[in-house]
Parts: sequence; C-alpha cells; structure tokens
Amino acid sequence: MKRFGLVLIISLVLMLTSCGLVDLLDPSGGKVDLDFGLEGVDETLFDREEADSILTSQRVLSATIELEVTFDYSYTESVFSFFGTTRRTVREQAGSEATGFFITEDGYVISNAHVVRLEEEETLDDFVYHDIEIHGEYADSDVWFELEVIETDPDLDLALLKVSMAADQSVSYLSFFDLTDPEDPLYEDLEAIRLFYGEEILAIGNANGYGLSVTSGIVSAPIRYFDDDGILVRAIQTDAAINAGNSGGPLVNAYGAVIGVTTFKIVSDGVENLGYAIPSYVVMSWIDGLGLDIRYEAISERAY
Repeated sequence: MKRFGLVLIISLVLMLTSCGLVDLLDPSGGKVDLDFGLEGVDETLFDREEADSILTSQRVLSATIELEVTFDYSYTESVFSFFGTTRRTVREQAGSEATGFFITEDGYVISNAHVVRLEEEETLDDFVYHDIEIHGEYADSDVWFELEVIETDPDLDLALLKVSMAADQSVSYLSFFDLTDPEDPLYEDLEAIRLFYGEEILAIGNANGYGLSVTSGIVSAPIRYFDDDGILVRAIQTDAAINAGNSGGPLVNAYGAVIGVTTFKIVSDGVENLGYAIPSYVVMSWIDGLGLDIRYEAISERAY
C-alpha cells in the first residue's frame, strides 16, 4: 500500500476557467486551448440547479495535468565473488507517469509523494538522487512544462510541486471542498460538512499513461481507516475506475470541488472497484502546516 497520510472561504463560485493561460510553456509562443468546448459558457457551477457531469469534467480538465517523471539516481551494491566481496556504485534511471492538478493561479500543484519519489530510496544503500525531471502537459496538447518538487510527505503520500511563471501569468486551478475532519469535535455538529454515501463523483487522471481521462462513480464510503506500519491512514473509498497513472489526480464532487486526491486501489482476486483518495481536509491541513504562503481556495456550500 502506498502511504499517504483550513481554510479561507472566499467564494461559492469555482473560478476554474476565468484565469489566464500560461503562455511561456510553448516554445513556439503558442497558447493551449483549455476551453474544452466551453468557450462562451460563463455560468458558474453553483448557478445550476442540477450538476452537469460534462460541464464539470471539462472545467476540471482545464486545471489537471499529465505528469511524466524521470529519475536519475545511484546506490551502492555488494558484489560477491571467489576473491571476496567488493562494493560498487550503480547509477540508473527510472520513470513514471501520473497526474497532478493546480490549486493556485501562480502554479502550485498537488500530486502524490510516490509519484516523485522511488521506493528504492528506503531499501538501497547509499541511495542518492542526481536529478528528478518532472514534465507536465495539458490534455489534448503537445505543450509541456517543467515542475519542481517543493515538499513531500511519504506518510500522507502527498507532494507539492510548482511551475515557474512570470508575475503577470496565471493558470486555471481547482478549489477544495472544505470537508470537516471526522476527528474534529465539530464533526458531530449539524453544521459539519460531510460526504454522503452514494454521492456522485468524478475522477480525472492519466490512466495507464494514455493521457487524461475521466471516470465516474460514487462515494462508496466517506471515511476508511488503514494501519500502514503503525501509521493511521484516512481515505475516501470510491468505485470510480482507478488505474496506474491516476495517482495524484483530483477526485471531485458533482460541482467540481476537490474532495480528495487519488492515491491507490486494492488489486486482488475477488476484489473489484476499491479505489481510495486522500480526503481534502488531510490535504489542506498538510498544506497549512508547511508554513508557505499558498493561497488556495476552499468552498463549503453545496447546491443541494
């Protein structure tokens, strides 16, 4: 199992398409069309009486990116022979494909820690990263850009990344849904913001590295607890299709607010549709504890 583990309410409107595009990303000077067929559509998600899964998914796509990560690393291994044991340094490369999503207009991205770290770093002797290259790309685009790792937490399986941008540039981003932490005494209050069993959700991710795609499902269970080597892990369970490459992608409610970060699924004989995501209250609490000036948004109102 991968390890993985508030907020200023500034609007009831998800500002997912009003931000400008990053025009420094295309070496040819072009821009990326992130309308996904929504050009001229100016209604906000909360103006609608009913959720529209097509409209919601298109808006979420405008702030979600495919990630391709390349690792250059070395470690020391023992070589046994007739003449005795010797030690040598081995240098190798590895890669992975996953997902991330923007949470601020100035380029901060959330993904999973296991996307930007290798498990081998905990098991190999003298493990050293020489370089980690992270390329991001929008759906249906050949425009790519580089990201740097700002912070990771292997226990929570969270990573904070950043795209370098000029001061006058911005990106579309997603807002968190300000769920109440079940361990907060306020969770028993009538005003607590909870997920519902059976609530409709969408999962966006770079499934199998084929490019961004959208799957739908429900909240199978609002809260699940796991014990991962003595670490208490909290998760949202969903039946939405989750595959390799979905890691780090947003799990959103019917109105496009992020309720969780996709992290893993259980694969076993006799097991079907058991996917899990890191709850938004865990993610926001982690971001707040970093001591950085990250001005993400969170909403607390439903349209139903």
